[in-house]
Amino acid sequence: MLREGGRALLVLLLAALAFKLVAALTVEREDPLAAWPTSDALYYVERARGLLGLKADPLAREAYHLPPLYPWVLAAVPGVQTGSWAGVRVLQAVAGTLALAGVYRLSRRRGSRAAALIAVGLTGLYGPLTFYQTRLLGD
Repeated sequence: MLREGGRALLVLLLAALAFKLVAALTVEREDPLAAWPTSDALYYVERARGLLGLKADPLAREAYHLPPLYPWVLAAVPGVQTGSWAGVRVLQAVAGTLALAGVYRLSRRRGSRAAALIAVGLTGLYGPLTFYQTRLLGD
């Protein structure tokens, strides 16, 4: 796929990754509310800490009522134990960039190479999408 998209696709993906990483790594400085998980994000963090054995996990035997994989991902990311969310945000920025490869592939099925590159560029620079990639899920 990268070969088909050529250097233009590579440049777009790298630019989007840089944009998302800058947003991810500066969000706590720019938005004080991003430093503290609330609502569903707090559930995920507490569940991840329970999986790590750092906290009693009262929900361990209950059925999942939210996506079950996210607490396991949080538990695997360094820094979550101490309340540092930079690793999670970087992981989500990388995942968001990989999703752009999917945008390219889907767009290429229905349109030209140029249309697919435009779709990747617009999606990569779409502010609300990048904003939510800097937040813990559910926050």
